[in-house]
Amino acid sequence: SSLYEKYSSLYEMLSSLYPSSNWLTTRVRKPSTFWNSETNQKLFLAALKRELRLNDDSELVTVTTAQLAEYGGSGLLKKFSSWIDCLQTLLPEEQWNEWDDRKLVRASQYWEDKTNQRKFLDHFAASRGINSPSDWKK
Repeated sequence: SSLYEKYSSLYEMLSSLYPSSNWLTTRVRKPSTFWNSETNQKLFLAALKRELRLNDDSELVTVTTAQLAEYGGSGLLKKFSSWIDCLQTLLPEEQWNEWDDRKLVRASQYWEDKTNQRKFLDHFAASRGINSPSDWKK
């Protein structure tokens, strides 16, 4: 049998043969089930934070789609409706405000969900003192 047949993916082979290297934040394709593991998801966030030299978890909100792709995390975003949903789920101890950052990464289908549309409009209305339908005209 060939070397590649001994492993389920290139990622598994490299991780096994070069364990001292950080393969989490490389664009090496991960196994199809990799992102199903919450442990792998959290390990990736920790590695991404180190790679980007972020001081604390709260700074992860500034990560862009391009950065996620560059560091091999596109598959992670596909598991959640948005980047903020990912952060809220995996790092619930942080106080995430999903409308603070205008550059916030959202999965392509995020705005297709009326719940997300409503959450945004509710936040917008509350922040602008809009309390009734007639207030929208102001």
